[in-house]
Amino acid sequence: FRQLQSERQKLALGDDFELIDGFTVFSKPASPSLLKNGVMFAGIFLAIAYMIIFIVEINKYLSRVEKEGFDS
Repeated sequence: FRQLQSERQKLALGDDFELIDGFTVFSKPASPSLLKNGVMFAGIFLAIAYMIIFIVEINKYLSRVEKEGFDS
């Protein structure tokens, strides 16, 4: 019985089995890179700039239409 148990243990673990503890898992960072942050910031900045320009132009157009309407 002891010999059978010894053989089963050798088969289950193998002679060259070694348990190594303490590996540190390294993965990709969860945050976007500096380049991606820069591109996103530039895109948001351009979108806000175009919206401000669009609103200013609409305001100028409405002011002109209002002056023409009161002069008539």
